[in-house]
Amino acid sequence: MDYTDMLAAFGIGSAHPGGFAESKKMIVNMDIDDHTVILDCGCGTGQTAAYLKQIYDCHVWAIERHPVMLQKARQRFSEQNVAVSLHEGSIEAMDFPSNSVDIVLSESVLAFLDLEKALKEIKRVLAFDGKMYANELICTQSLTSEEIAELKEGYGFRSLFTAQDWIAALTENGFSHVKVVKEAVAEAVQQDESDKGNDLMPSPLLSPDCFAQMQQHQMRMEKFRTKLGHAWIIASRST
Repeated sequence: MDYTDMLAAFGIGSAHPGGFAESKKMIVNMDIDDHTVILDCGCGTGQTAAYLKQIYDCHVWAIERHPVMLQKARQRFSEQNVAVSLHEGSIEAMDFPSNSVDIVLSESVLAFLDLEKALKEIKRVLAFDGKMYANELICTQSLTSEEIAELKEGYGFRSLFTAQDWIAALTENGFSHVKVVKEAVAEAVQQDESDKGNDLMPSPLLSPDCFAQMQQHQMRMEKFRTKLGHAWIIASRST
């Protein structure tokens, strides 16, 4: 069982830094009306996507590739009676029309992907005046090669970027007006889970590996609390 499998088993609604409370803060900064098309890239169990549909009644699409998270998202949308268009697949190769999305939302997903492929696809599906909003991990201090190896092995990260690294990566891959805002250090450690607004959809049987992975995650976050943080990354599609 890896880190993502553990999150899926516990069914944590918003497993990204700052949790669902941070999602709502970021969403308030978006220009949304009932005609807006929003794509939730890596929707997990669907907490953010369902909220967007309930609050704004806009067009919400969601994509997820983990089978357990996909099943739980489908269950959520059915139970809450929200018309979210849920798709199974990878962000690195999405089956959505080009120039069809006004806003792409990504919450602690890009760092796990082949970033060049993912950004190419996000840019492709975005409308020419579309924007991407991402809540992503950032390195706030330098990491040793041993620390990088530990984090990549523990989480499956493919990118461990500073704020400037994120700006450079998006600019190089066809995005403009790239901003890093709402930078916070180790909020995921400092903030109690009850403050984050997350919900849980746990699987019926949770193996001991699930609890072991969660404990390792908490220990890792405490160890790296001064070196890791998160930020909102906002970017526009370049023409």
